[in-house]
Amino acid sequence: MERIDLFSTPVGIFNVENYEEINQCIFPLANKKEYMFGGTADIWQVPNNIGLRKLQLKFLESASELANSILKENYKWNNFQTIRGWVNEHVPNAVGRVHDHGYASFAGTYYVEVEENSGPLTLVDPRSGISSWLQKNNTQHQFNYNFKPTVGKLILIPGWVLHNIGPNESSITRISLSTNINLR
Repeated sequence: MERIDLFSTPVGIFNVENYEEINQCIFPLANKKEYMFGGTADIWQVPNNIGLRKLQLKFLESASELANSILKENYKWNNFQTIRGWVNEHVPNAVGRVHDHGYASFAGTYYVEVEENSGPLTLVDPRSGISSWLQKNNTQHQFNYNFKPTVGKLILIPGWVLHNIGPNESSITRISLSTNINLR
């Protein structure tokens, strides 16, 4: 795990082993409307999909690792639960609006298919009033932080962090899988 503390906000970046195998299990679900954001089905409820089970476990293990690094506790993966998962498809030129994940302990995204210029995951600095203070004191500051998506990477952020998806300037549809995770 790579942990970055942005704006006093912990962000976990994880590499997923054997991601090619997992992605092969996700691709057939990627264009099914019921599993997409706003659809009616929870991707974690797809039966007999070993790749999804491995990815779900990786999300839970990653949540416990990040939480332990923040809280200095000894949480295990089964102290967490995924709350609905979905597939995101961003066609060329598509963007994702600014949003948060409400009361989720963590929001997570796993990258299935991306190319150079597929659009960054942008985290918005929650310190909204800091810009005037920094300008007054001539301090350099980056108000947002961009993560470049990479196939096989999993990113976890606290559910309350505002974020958006930058424009997909590539020639392919960017595919990711997202979920909310809560402490039981």
